[in-house]
Amino acid sequence: MASAPTAFKIPEDPAIGPKATAATLASAIRSANVSRQENTKPKAKVTIADPIQDAAAALHPRDRVPQSQDPATEPEEQGNTAFCYAALSGNVKIAQIMKMKKQDLSVTRGGKNLFPIHIAALAGHAQMVHELYDEDHIKNQLTNDDRISLLIALVESDIYDVALKMIERHPELATMNDHTREEETALHAFARKPCIPSIETSTGIWSCCKNFYLFFSVAGSNKSKHEQGLELVQKLWEKVILQDEEKVSKFMIIPSGRLIFIAAETGNVEFLTILIRQYPALILKVDENKHTIFHKAVLYRHEKIFKLIFELGMMKNLINIYEDENKNNMLHLAGQLPLPSRLNVVPGAALQLQQELLWFEEVKKVVRPGQIVAKNTQKQTAREVFMEKHENLRIAAEKWMIKTANSCMLVATLIATVTFAAAFTLPGDNVGISDAIINSGSPKAMLASWAL
Repeated sequence: MASAPTAFKIPEDPAIGPKATAATLASAIRSANVSRQENTKPKAKVTIADPIQDAAAALHPRDRVPQSQDPATEPEEQGNTAFCYAALSGNVKIAQIMKMKKQDLSVTRGGKNLFPIHIAALAGHAQMVHELYDEDHIKNQLTNDDRISLLIALVESDIYDVALKMIERHPELATMNDHTREEETALHAFARKPCIPSIETSTGIWSCCKNFYLFFSVAGSNKSKHEQGLELVQKLWEKVILQDEEKVSKFMIIPSGRLIFIAAETGNVEFLTILIRQYPALILKVDENKHTIFHKAVLYRHEKIFKLIFELGMMKNLINIYEDENKNNMLHLAGQLPLPSRLNVVPGAALQLQQELLWFEEVKKVVRPGQIVAKNTQKQTAREVFMEKHENLRIAAEKWMIKTANSCMLVATLIATVTFAAAFTLPGDNVGISDAIINSGSPKAMLASWAL
């Protein structure tokens, strides 16, 4: 039979004394009470985040996934339906099965008041966009604001065939602005693209135009994405220039920039060629800094756009007269250091400096002789601007050359050492020249032995 528990006693230490023992016991009781109170406090609740919920919240922060009896047909509160997520994933087969259950799923708006087709276009799912756009009731449900937002999304995702269908059905979209995206238009979305895949055979502005015309004249529906993109730009621009000059100028200006200068900064030469072919006055248009598209091409180092200036004949003299508020001409801009993204196209500081020198000399061929020695408001010529802005690059190029030369010298020394040793080694034997002479008795005997 187990004995009853007894109270815990602290043995008394004769060296300490009864008073010190009582104090130790009181301290132990207080520590036990504090530990008991801490154990009775409510514990912090630790939750593990659901990655799917977090991904959905990142796409639309208002979205949460509430429990619903039929998630395929009932929209979430201020969020996406399950069909919207199917459109986002690009799974056409699942979308078809869901539409068999309820036909109006494709016209039920989701997060940010977007239709599923718009969500699919933003995600770049061309097959899903084709599946949804072929339904007639979707075309009827879209408003003009929905259509222009969808058109811009299609341009950004390179789904040009559906965009062409929209322009044919609603030509007014060519001049409409998207109020949710800083008044952007479909052509502005095109201008922001670095390029449409280039045509290798084009060498000038008018030959480019000839190639574009051949592309647009191709009959049949089996066109490449490149051809569809060029055709879409052509049709959009044709609708724009039907307006008077004042409206055309107003159309090209949006808060984020002007149409042709956006394209010049990104280097979209084919886009600019299409616009200039039908509206040559764009060549002389200037921005707030009095820069033409050719000044932008010099500043951003886009040689394909700059080469078009040689096709202009005497008109290039009109372009050369433009200077900014600091009296910098086109050659001064060539002396400026470009953006790192353009400078690093060529690897190595020395090669970069060489590329900059070649670019400066190429621009010098275009400007008038007086502009070569002209000074800006800082009393600097174009060459002085070049030397100042490229000083750090010159220092880096010198270090790069010294480092490369030392590496090459080491390799050359090793090669010379091996070659020298091989030249003075007897063929078929490792005996040196002096040993061969001693063993043979005379140089003649050595040569005779070699001949054998």
